[in-house]
Amino acid sequence: MVALRSERILTLAWICLALVIGGCAYGDFLAAAPEEQFPDPSEPAYPIEILRARTERTRAVERWQSSLDALSRMIEFRRGARVSRNPSGKIVGISEDTDLQRWRLEMEAELLRARGALFRLERKVKADFQGEFPPWWPCDDG
Repeated sequence: MVALRSERILTLAWICLALVIGGCAYGDFLAAAPEEQFPDPSEPAYPIEILRARTERTRAVERWQSSLDALSRMIEFRRGARVSRNPSGKIVGISEDTDLQRWRLEMEAELLRARGALFRLERKVKADFQGEFPPWWPCDDG
């Protein structure tokens, strides 16, 4: 009787610990990513550093977008081959690629993070220059 009660308490403690760890991880995921420090906007190094950061963030967005496009093409290709038929032609099974779907969701999350980092950088530059992009800012974004 005492052993059964202690097992329940231990199980409850493990569940609480898992919930606390999961909550901390979820809160950390939602926390704002620390931005790197840039020079003062009046310094000559500011445009160089900002444009370098913009280039890195733009490449990250492009990289995640192309990876996501390739994975989506692979999912579509695999979707056509997921039906299994026996020798008489009857459908005997349909396989699901849940791993590929999970990877796509993870890639979409990374793409959103990369786009968010680029957006925060653009917002910072606009704030540093009274709501306008400076003359040296590339105009290819539209």
